[in-house]
Amino acid sequence: MSRNNFVLLGTIHDVRGKNKELFSENIEALKEIYDSIYVTISDATAKEFVEIIEKSGINYKIIAKKGAADARRNVLKFGLTDTELVTNHMFEFYYGSEADITAGSCILSRKAAEIVSELSNASMTDGEWPSLLLKRNYKVDHIYVDGLKYIDEFNGVTNPQKQSKELMDRLNLSRKICESIYDVYNN
Repeated sequence: MSRNNFVLLGTIHDVRGKNKELFSENIEALKEIYDSIYVTISDATAKEFVEIIEKSGINYKIIAKKGAADARRNVLKFGLTDTELVTNHMFEFYYGSEADITAGSCILSRKAAEIVSELSNASMTDGEWPSLLLKRNYKVDHIYVDGLKYIDEFNGVTNPQKQSKELMDRLNLSRKICESIYDVYNN
């Protein structure tokens, strides 16, 4: 278990798999040091090395080989895409188990809709609405979905300034959702 609250972001491009033994020898020690590890792996990396990475249990994403700068931007973006996980985790403190509140849709009973309509005032409702209902002892449930797919080649931003703006926007959305959850329970 890590004690430092550090996240390791890294890039891997190893066509011949020369570093697979080094990776294998050190990954467990790295997992002890870091709370999370995120790596982007070039699609030119040796298949046997990719298989070792897959089995290691770290967060990885295979990306097109477009140079070191692109790989670094991708790993940063990949590490920060966990804003949804952070947001869901904030809700889970109060919910008591895993939840997916950032799916972008919900179903409410008429009574629940009346309560939400009367009390909702946050700029982001993803966490506020279920929190308002939970606080009033309404049953809240969720279904994990793999919708609203984000595909880099269609939705992605390639300009570094636009990419950094996108990351800041994602962090701000997560902050707003987390604040709305906190506010429901602490005001």
